[in-house]
Amino acid sequence: VVTVLTLCLNVYQFKLIDGYLKDIQELNDTHHTRHSEWEADRHSVEECQIEIHNKESHMKNRETEKTKLEQEVTRLRLLREKQVKEAEQKRDQEEQQRQQEELLRQQEEQQRQQEEQRIQ
Repeated sequence: VVTVLTLCLNVYQFKLIDGYLKDIQELNDTHHTRHSEWEADRHSVEECQIEIHNKESHMKNRETEKTKLEQEVTRLRLLREKQVKEAEQKRDQEEQQRQQEELLRQQEEQQRQQEEQRIQ
């Protein structure tokens, strides 16, 4: 009777330990699965962070380029305004010179006419 009870107790303990081992194995498998998922997520996050950094750098470069282009446009506008102003000044000077030459020509014509009148 004691032997049978001991055998029954041993079989019960064996089945209990076997169930625990299966639970431990299942937990271990779950752990490995979750760890793999976590690693994949971590790599995905790192890739996203790298991509975000690259996009931010690209945007910063584009903003810098935009600022430089705006400065160049401003410089060219100022240069064009200066050239237009210089051209207007030159045209005004030429007009004044032409008027002075016309005035001199008229004065010379008047002097010539006066000379002719004196001669007659």
